[in-house]
Amino acid sequence: MSRRIFLVFLAVSLMCSACAVSDRIVLEDAEGVVPKSFFETVRKNKTKKDWLIKNLGPAHQSESYPENIEVLTYHFKRTRYRKASALLLLNFHGSEGRSENYHVLLCGGVVKKAWFDELMSVQLLVVAKRRGCKLREIAEGEKADIKTMPETVQENTAT
Repeated sequence: MSRRIFLVFLAVSLMCSACAVSDRIVLEDAEGVVPKSFFETVRKNKTKKDWLIKNLGPAHQSESYPENIEVLTYHFKRTRYRKASALLLLNFHGSEGRSENYHVLLCGGVVKKAWFDELMSVQLLVVAKRRGCKLREIAEGEKADIKTMPETVQENTAT
């Protein structure tokens, strides 16, 4: 009888602790962890450049273009932490990291688009047109390839 109780207790214990999985993503810059919820507060047509710089600091790369268009780029390390356990005996802990860039397209000092990707450069002509930024024509009948013609490019390498 006691053996049966033990087996039932063991089976119930194993079923209650059968499996647990957790997965979290952390974004870090040179100053520390930036909460993912911060990026949800950056709003199209509402957030201003001054607010971004006040909260994220100076951009790692800043490109200015004609018609008061600017692209700010911030570099982050994105780390994904995973943890899994099964039957109290099997445990797995792992992480994988990669570099990721946060680009912010500003027209007149106001955010028109903000996004993450792994690329350092931005095809600004396409992005700016889709976001309602007006680009001037450099040559008659041709649109400028703004991506290759920034007025100024500043890179902030201070850490």
